[in-house]
Order: sequence, then C-alpha cells, then structure tokens
Amino acid sequence: MNIRKLVGAALFAALSLGYQVNALAAVNCWILGCWVGVEVVDDGAGGKKLKVDEDGNVQMHPWTRLVAITWTLRTPGYEFRSSPTEMSIAPKATTPANAWNQQILPGQIGTGTIFVTNWNRGTRQTLYYDLTVYAQKGTPGPQVVKLDPAIMNDP
Repeated sequence: MNIRKLVGAALFAALSLGYQVNALAAVNCWILGCWVGVEVVDDGAGGKKLKVDEDGNVQMHPWTRLVAITWTLRTPGYEFRSSPTEMSIAPKATTPANAWNQQILPGQIGTGTIFVTNWNRGTRQTLYYDLTVYAQKGTPGPQVVKLDPAIMNDP
C-alpha cells in the first residue's frame, strides 16, 4: 500500500469515528452522522432536568452534507414527540424559521429516538433549538423537561 492510500484510509477512519478536532463542548458530526444521548435526571431542587451529551450542542464539519443527528432517550417513563402541538426538536425564536427549514429535515424513529437530517450548506451559521422530552402517562414529576442547545453548521 502506498503512503497516499495509507494517509487517506487513516483520515477516513478518523472522520468516520468522530475524531475530536476542536475544544468546543459539542458532539462532532462527520460523514456517518452523530448520536446524542439524552437522560432525565433530578435537578437537586425537587424537579427534573435534561442531561445531554455535550449539553446538546452539535458541531457539523466542512464538506459534510445530509448528515443524520440522532437523539436517543436513555430514561424510562419519558418520550420524544413530533406532533404539530408537541415537538421534541424545534427551532427557538432566535433562529429564523426560514434558516431552520433550509437546513433541517425532521424525522422520528420511535418514542425513544428522534433525528433530523442536516443539509449543512450555504454559510456558516448557528441554529438554536429546543430539545423537549415529555413524561409518559403515569410518570410522576414534571410533564415536560426542556433544554436549549445549538447546532453549529460549517459547510
């Protein structure tokens, strides 16, 4: 194997496995996508809060297009929803709907997994969003738990 093929194979492996190239607190999204773990935990004051990998922030990297960002819920008794009145992934008011709709294609696998496909095209931008988890019927405590992270696009 020549050196060019060896370097190319090493680079592809590093990119595919989500090699950390920056010091930002964000899940790195590469060619094959990225996965974000979500848990509902006690907040220490009698309520609940979301504990999310890298606080839910996601970093897209240059030249990656149509990459799936998948959130997986690890806490029983809670679920993701995607009805028009109860959205688990939705843009914040600070992110223009037009900017969100040009970049993000929503999808849902089940109540424990939700995903979007990110175009990551155009100009560098930050898309702020709400991540909302809903309590299933019979689960004590707050019925809605939220977090407000961001997706950083870098086409």
